[in-house]
Amino acid sequence: MNKPYKYKLRPGYGSKELLIEFSNIEHPENFIKKLISILKNHEFEYNGTTDVWMNDEVLIHLKSSNGKLIISKDIYDFIFILGDHNQKDIEKIAGILMESDLFEKEIDDYLKYQISNK
Repeated sequence: MNKPYKYKLRPGYGSKELLIEFSNIEHPENFIKKLISILKNHEFEYNGTTDVWMNDEVLIHLKSSNGKLIISKDIYDFIFILGDHNQKDIEKIAGILMESDLFEKEIDDYLKYQISNK
């Protein structure tokens, strides 16, 4: 069975902090509503939205007992879940996605996100 959504668990560029990246999402607004609904069922709480107009980006704020998270969507419909200083929840969400019938994990090479010192 093909799962409709693909994601990667990977480090940010030049960082050791992991994030979750979703790719090739059709109808991103509907996708984000579905994602938030799934996360609410796992004790994550919606905590508001910020429209960063100068970056053409929308930030959806979530929180849990471990701290804060952000779902970021830009003008190109790239969607990320970021948890600076909250890697525990990033790993928890990765587990939730892995168990879901909706999400397929793509394997990625962490080395390509390192910044070279040349």
